[in-house]
Amino acid sequence: MLKTAFPAAIALILPILLAWLGLSRALGAHPFWEVQTIAIGAPIGVALGFAMQWGGLNLKVRLITLVALLLGAMAVATYGKAEFVASYADDRLAGQLWFFGWIAVGVFTSATLFAVLRRK
Repeated sequence: MLKTAFPAAIALILPILLAWLGLSRALGAHPFWEVQTIAIGAPIGVALGFAMQWGGLNLKVRLITLVALLLGAMAVATYGKAEFVASYADDRLAGQLWFFGWIAVGVFTSATLFAVLRRK
């Protein structure tokens, strides 16, 4: 149990701590939602990482998949931000892409951390 609890705790706390220290804002998150979006996504990411490991996927497949999804989430969030700002906050879909894109960044960051820390 401790072999899973420690990596899960680190994968949950570290992204939230980094967001709280301003990393997500520096990468393009909205200043009001910078910590909240990561805090929403991090527990989901730990659950996803555990499910991927429990499902029997090997480490290389998990890491390649999660890093690709993380890069995709960053691309969606960046696109949403650019369109939302260009529309002077009038494009609702772009705002939602920006917001939910950052939640996905939290999910896939935590899942990737969990996969790296809980190698099996």
